[in-house]
Amino acid sequence: MDGNKKLAWFAALRLDKLSTTELLQLCKKVQDTEASAILLTGNVSASGKAAEDLLMLELYTNIPVYYVMGTTDYEKKSVKKTRTAATMSSSDKICWLQSRELIELNSCTALIGVDSWGDMALGAGDTTEYILATHRQIEDLRHLNTKGMFKCLQDLATQDVKMARELLTTALKKYEKVIFATGIPPFIENTLKDGAKPNDHMLPFCVCKSMGDMLLEVMKEHSKQQLIVAAGLVHTDIEYKPLDNLCVKTCRQNNIDIETLNTIEIS
Repeated sequence: MDGNKKLAWFAALRLDKLSTTELLQLCKKVQDTEASAILLTGNVSASGKAAEDLLMLELYTNIPVYYVMGTTDYEKKSVKKTRTAATMSSSDKICWLQSRELIELNSCTALIGVDSWGDMALGAGDTTEYILATHRQIEDLRHLNTKGMFKCLQDLATQDVKMARELLTTALKKYEKVIFATGIPPFIENTLKDGAKPNDHMLPFCVCKSMGDMLLEVMKEHSKQQLIVAAGLVHTDIEYKPLDNLCVKTCRQNNIDIETLNTIEIS
């Protein structure tokens, strides 16, 4: 994948909710952008349908599909089973990014990704009065009490931050620019819709603060290289730059009714 190209980027696309006609219309818009690949940042489909839906998306667009998962992708299964299935089904054409060290987009740019989870560090934290309905659909979480569920979410977030650090450090050894896909924003600034932050009881699930802390640390050590973060979950269409070489993007939800799809320039 060489040259000055771009990724067609979708946040929380939910392929399972599209009819065949809507999917074909969406794929036509992707083709019109002349994108080199598709990037999905979380909530790809409903549990059990992702593999089939991703296959149709790749088939109709005839370009690679790279993705990370969100909470709806884990519904009705355990995290381990879901990730094992995603790893086994990953290929050059349809790839769960957490199953690969990196994807080389061109000689200067690499793509990496991890799912990520809200780490309960912001807002009301683990005193929140909310529990997300999607969490109750995940096997690892649904039988836990509130305290146990929050501890499990924090552990999952810690594991993904550790993996993200390893992937990013590896990519920065060779590439001038890295695009990092993740299902949860790493900074609260990306959640400020119309200048207002989410309810303090929602924030613990909407941001992975420890991911943001790690990204700041690593990119301060690599000041001559660039990192672009494409985050899912929220639909705020915000570009936040905490460092000159670190840009974190969230996007509005793409759908078949909008004229221009979200894209990320590769180089």
